[in-house]
Amino acid sequence: MQDSESVNTAEYNYLTALMVDRGEQHPSVVEALRSGGFRIVEAAGFSHALDCVRNVGPRLVIVAEAILPIYGADFLAALRRLTIAPIVVVGAGGRHSLVRALEGGADAYVDPSVTPVVFLARVRAMLRRYARTHASNDGAS
Repeated sequence: MQDSESVNTAEYNYLTALMVDRGEQHPSVVEALRSGGFRIVEAAGFSHALDCVRNVGPRLVIVAEAILPIYGADFLAALRRLTIAPIVVVGAGGRHSLVRALEGGADAYVDPSVTPVVFLARVRAMLRRYARTHASNDGAS
């Protein structure tokens, strides 16, 4: 079991995650990403986040729910237009916030208290699905 975990972690070492927030700390999310071999790039706002998506090409985008009211519903839609990477919103806003984030373009909504192991497992599952979907779309053209 230990060996397969090492192989899985090594598989994701090349990944970059973009964290979009205004300085909020999500220690379990950061811990999970770092333990999974992710390089974390931080963006403090709308324009910076869009520039990072264009220039860095992250494989995963993490958005703190607290910034969504500041930049509006179009923020997730703008990210979605620029990237096929999974977008995860981290927040504790309840069912209404969860639905709004998912309908706005997020792929997942997680509570900030999520354990690192569970968060990393969810991220890996999303990345596997995205890789398969992207590969099958490439083969169809």
